[in-house]
Amino acid sequence: MIVAWAIQEAEPAAGGGLSGLIPTILFLLVFIALFYFMLIWPQRRRQKQHRELLENLKRGDQVVTSGGIVGTVKRVDKDEIILEVEEGMSLKVLKGAIVERRQ
Repeated sequence: MIVAWAIQEAEPAAGGGLSGLIPTILFLLVFIALFYFMLIWPQRRRQKQHRELLENLKRGDQVVTSGGIVGTVKRVDKDEIILEVEEGMSLKVLKGAIVERRQ
């Protein structure tokens, strides 16, 4: 009974030509726009902020690594940073491991 009703409801849409296609295209466009503004755009913004953070690191900045290590930047190389985590104790970490700069 329900299947017969669904078939009857679908028949006029099948013969309608473009009338059934336009709402589908609009739905897809709205879905793509929502996907972009909710997922892709915020991720790009975070990547840009992280890239700027890494570019602006300088000696004396206190930073936190992705592993939770807090240290002071002693030297900045192209891909690596020397962190002083305690007086006399230094670690070499990749620049990409820095997630936050502390004030």
